[in-house]
Amino acid sequence: MTQETPAENQHFCRFIAFLAAVALLALSLGCTVTGGPDPSQNAGTSGTAVPPPRPPVDVRPTPTYTFDQSVPYRLNPALNSTLTIYVYPPSDALNWKNPRNASVRFGVSAIREAEANMTGKKTFTNDWGEQVWFPYGYRSTMGHTIAHIQCQPAGETTIFDKWASLSGQDFREVDELNARAEIGLSVLFFNYTDGFIIAGQENRERLSFYRGERKDADGHMVELHPRYMSFNIDAEACKRLKDLEQHFESYHYPQNSTYEQFLERQPEPTDHLYFSTNFDPRDTYLFHLTDPLTFEGGGCAPFGVSLIRTAGLLVDQDGALDPALAENWKLELEIGQGLLGGPDIKDAKGNVLIKTTDANGRERRISDLMLIGTQMGDHWTEDSDDDNGGFNRLVRFSNYDPQKLWDFVGEVMTCLKSNQTTCSPIAKQFLGSRYLNGRTVKVGGAFLFTDSRSFRDELGRFLVRLLQAGPFSPGPQPLNNLVEGIEINQ
Repeated sequence: MTQETPAENQHFCRFIAFLAAVALLALSLGCTVTGGPDPSQNAGTSGTAVPPPRPPVDVRPTPTYTFDQSVPYRLNPALNSTLTIYVYPPSDALNWKNPRNASVRFGVSAIREAEANMTGKKTFTNDWGEQVWFPYGYRSTMGHTIAHIQCQPAGETTIFDKWASLSGQDFREVDELNARAEIGLSVLFFNYTDGFIIAGQENRERLSFYRGERKDADGHMVELHPRYMSFNIDAEACKRLKDLEQHFESYHYPQNSTYEQFLERQPEPTDHLYFSTNFDPRDTYLFHLTDPLTFEGGGCAPFGVSLIRTAGLLVDQDGALDPALAENWKLELEIGQGLLGGPDIKDAKGNVLIKTTDANGRERRISDLMLIGTQMGDHWTEDSDDDNGGFNRLVRFSNYDPQKLWDFVGEVMTCLKSNQTTCSPIAKQFLGSRYLNGRTVKVGGAFLFTDSRSFRDELGRFLVRLLQAGPFSPGPQPLNNLVEGIEINQ
């Protein structure tokens, strides 16, 4: 993360520049998103107000282990020989009905995320000795996926303990270039060069500070908490995980770099770890081993899924993920090719995935204003205007999504807690899947991620509290999350 803004926009983890810039433009044009009626305003047949039902009593379990960020980090021996994938969804519900709705909802969420900077910040040193910071009231626009690998690799005598996630710093210069180039919805497929691995403490701070909420069926606002999937793994799987993660870490650049410094440090296309929805982290890593010209990268949720596949979990003999899970864990959109502008979209080997230029190599231009201020924003498949050529075909956007992963873990927990009497179709199918390969699935122990506020001095304490009391601040935030999940073990 930089000193100016904390690392964010996880997922394919970023519906990025276009959505941020366009969403704010939409808001300035007066575009709004109207939610459903407030149940507290419902009236009974007599015309008198009906009080809302009471919120359910919190029956969350007692934590089996606490990750306390206010004290020096300690290894938990109970987690030896495990791969754990943590996931949390967007802090605010997104709306993927059409480009306009997605943009506005993303913009609202991004504004609320920016408010987190008014709740104070935790300063600490990352795994590379760089001083970085993270906001206490952290909110996420797209959700995020974090891996914890704790195991002893084959041929080694010490435990490899690594908290890691894949993100992108999102240099403003790149966003501005895309906006000026008018690439339209090609921003969803753009291969950003600024990917990096978040390693160590920041991941645990994210799990401690994350805030999110949704309305339940009764109209009450309920808090969201991260969830996890944990797998026991052997030494050979541990070695493969370490090799992949450490290789991706080798692309690190100082997180307070300017864009110019970044380009000086990584001048060649193959110097970068790409933040892209077009790349699968595991596949690009394996291709790169035999072809160094192959680009590497992916997004945060694909990185987590790639680690599961690299460990040989929930896959067939060729390493392909259970098809039912691959479908359930992905956000998929059918997008009209006429809404995609800019240069041709390429894969990790430089092959054209989606052609966006004409026969003469001229790029189609789709302005943000067209996608927000005209009927073009009403449908993902809306054709562009006559000047941009005719509609060609639909293009599938498909990427592993933190929201989908989080929903899945919740559905499996609900199924298990009900003794499989209340199960969604995917939970029922998963618990009987041959891809479990004899593994059992159970509700795991709850982990408490927590921290405490620190101040440089009494003046710093006063200023932070003054800022928290401001009209735009959400106020002091709790610094803990009780994280539940599932264990998938032999």
